[in-house]
Amino acid sequence: MKKFHLLSGAVVVTVLIAAAQIARGDQLPLKVQPNVTGCVVVWSGGGAEQSLQIGIPGPCDLHKTLGGDVRVHKDKNRSIVLIEHSVPDPTRGGKTCITEIRALAIEAGQATLSRSTSRVASCPPFQWDQVVFTGLF
Repeated sequence: MKKFHLLSGAVVVTVLIAAAQIARGDQLPLKVQPNVTGCVVVWSGGGAEQSLQIGIPGPCDLHKTLGGDVRVHKDKNRSIVLIEHSVPDPTRGGKTCITEIRALAIEAGQATLSRSTSRVASCPPFQWDQVVFTGLF
């Protein structure tokens, strides 16, 4: 089983991505853990644990469907999840947010972060289109 944990924030939340959301029935347990500065993903796939600094502030979370499930996009042989950090924009009275997004692709037992991070003025909940998942690479 492939595992990775999302480390950030002040609460512990465990999320299991449903097998139907990822081709070939892979299940990727993710764990949000407290007491971490910034956003870090720990990937336990491919036989070795690997910590990835996401490069966005904490607390961070995985992009979810409107139903609350982690949203996974399949692109060829890789599964892509988005990692988000969102805070109210103080310059606009909290009516919009500053949201940072980075993608994480899992393919052949390897986790790879996108080269780019996106910064948008949008507050959750939202549903990013497929271009956001693949365009950050």
